[in-house]
Order: sequence, then C-alpha cells, then structure tokens
Amino acid sequence: MKVFYEPPDVRGALVTIGNFDGVHIGHRKVIGMAYERAVALRKKLIAITFWPHPSVFFGKPVKLIQTLNQRLLSLREMVDATLVIKFDLYIAVMEPEDFIEYLRNRMHFEEIFVGKGFRFGRGRKGSADFLKELGREKGFKVWDIDKVFYGGEKVSSTRIRKLLEEGKVKEASVLLGRPYSVEGVRIKGKGVGRTLGFPTVNILPENSILPRGVFAGYIKKGKRILRAAIYIGSRPTFDDSEISVEAYSVEGELNVRVGERVEIFLVDRLRDERKFSDVNDLRKSIEQDVLRVLSM
Repeated sequence: MKVFYEPPDVRGALVTIGNFDGVHIGHRKVIGMAYERAVALRKKLIAITFWPHPSVFFGKPVKLIQTLNQRLLSLREMVDATLVIKFDLYIAVMEPEDFIEYLRNRMHFEEIFVGKGFRFGRGRKGSADFLKELGREKGFKVWDIDKVFYGGEKVSSTRIRKLLEEGKVKEASVLLGRPYSVEGVRIKGKGVGRTLGFPTVNILPENSILPRGVFAGYIKKGKRILRAAIYIGSRPTFDDSEISVEAYSVEGELNVRVGERVEIFLVDRLRDERKFSDVNDLRKSIEQDVLRVLSM
C-alpha cells in the first residue's frame, strides 16, 4: 500500500474519509463497501485520514486506540493507498467546500464513502448531506453508510477507548474485530521476572491506552507469534510505582534484542494488578496465570 502525505495526482479513484482510530467494525463496514464498489468498477480505493487527531489539535487530548503505524497497517488490508493529512491550522480553518476543492485539485475522485454523522471543515459545518449537494454540482457521487450497532449501542472509537481504559479488552476486541495491541521497542528491564523464573520482554509502549492488569495474549516479533502472559502496571510488591509493560512467552523465549520492535496482543484479562505479601506468593500467582494462558 502506498502512503501519501499530500493529495496524489490520481484520476477516477474512489475515496473514503475518516479519522479511523482503531479501524473498528464500523469503519470496516464503510471501507468494505467502498472496496466492493472499487472492485466492481475496477477502480483504485484511497483512504483519507488525519494526523494528529483533530481533537488533539484543538486542545482536547484524546487517547488514541492505535499509533499511526498501526492504523496504516490496518488500512493496508482494504485499500490501495492512504493519504495522511496533517491536521494543522491550514486544514482546521478550511470551509467544507474549500477542503473538498483542496482534494479535488489533484485527486479527481469519482465517489466518496463516509459514515453517517461524518463532519468536516471549519466548525464541523460539512456533513454527508452537504457532500451530496456538492457532489451533484461537481460531478461525484457520495455514499453515507449506516452506523454499526452492537449490544444496542453504536460502535465508536469513544466507546472502545472507554472499554480499554476499564481493562475490558475482550469486549473491546469484539468491536475492533481483532485483539487490542500495544507496540514498541524492547527495553532492558529490571530482571525481576527472570529472578522469579519467568523472563519477560519489556517494551517502551507507543500506544497511549494501557489497560492495567494481567492478560492472556500474544507477543509478536516479525512473523513469529507466541502465546504470552502479559502484565501492564506498577510493581506494588516491590514498592515500585513505575508502569511496566512486559510479556512472558509460555511457548519458549522469543529472541528479541533491546531496541527491536515487538507487538503484544491483549486477548483476555486474567486479574487486577495487586500487592503480594512476599515474593513466593507472587511467584505462585504467576504460575497460575501461566497455566490459565496455556489452557486457553
């Protein structure tokens, strides 16, 4: 998949626009319908997304589900190219019609796919209805796709963020369509896990949402994926308040050198982080955690 940071000079493509944080099942419905249409018409499909998140630009920090790299990898499964628009003052003050013209000057797209409720342009004045009216004038078609509901509530990035911050990774994975993952580079740990008989891979996380507790999941380096018991939290037993992200492979050590990139996937939450009376109690608890991971 090609990644552009300025509108590419293409003609006749189909595009889909959104923040796409998490690329969850609601996003996948929009992109999937665009993909099917692109295949039928034998056209290229280009996803248009924004970085940083507009809320961050406007001083309303939001913890994102994915890093930009993770978002691009998720989009790669469904589109031919992605345009990452830098959300800055230049973009923020554009009127809706000016933003579309900015894209159309080089991207002479034929159709746009957006989700119901999509808003864009200065003051969020642009909408799907506005796009349809503009499309009739400029000669492009607009598809606004219905939202996806699960458990009686709409699927949204906001809903998934809340689940993750509560540690409900299994519930979040249903809405994401895959397990939540945290990526980063391996760092040198304090050797506590190895001392206890459970050597871990410690990482410096790049994701902003770090669910706390012990999890069953996977650790991935390159194409190799191993089942793992994962811990995210402080070390209260050792009176250490520093947050640690570490994974113990239950299928043999993964050969990861300090500085190499890894990704951990959180499948299910096993327990809270807690303070143990002594090291032996901690070791016994870890043994139970590992057995639970092996049984899954």
